[in-house]
Amino acid sequence: MLLGDPQQLDQPQRGLHPPGAEVSALGHLLNGRATIGADQGIFLSETRRLHPDVCSFISEVFYDSRLVPRPENSRQRLNAPGPLDGTGLRFAAVEHLGNQNESPEAPTRPAESGRV
Repeated sequence: MLLGDPQQLDQPQRGLHPPGAEVSALGHLLNGRATIGADQGIFLSETRRLHPDVCSFISEVFYDSRLVPRPENSRQRLNAPGPLDGTGLRFAAVEHLGNQNESPEAPTRPAESGRV
């Protein structure tokens, strides 16, 4: 049974549920770990989506450094004028108030955005 990626499986935020219902089926199996153990399933360690500059951070922070990009992912890049050009993660500060799940405000000064 394929259960999915716990980083991409948001659970409902509203309603009344019994204790433990806020965790996905995979979340119950992981029991607090970042990735599934070899005795419980198969971790698909290769991503077809992330550039190596992004994958290294995501892999370390969320997947016990087990996620690796496919070689062709290194050809991905954003061709844009200014600070968004190239590859890797960017930080764009956005002023907002009270937005917990979404922030529709746009950065006021993209030139101040920086690479992380």
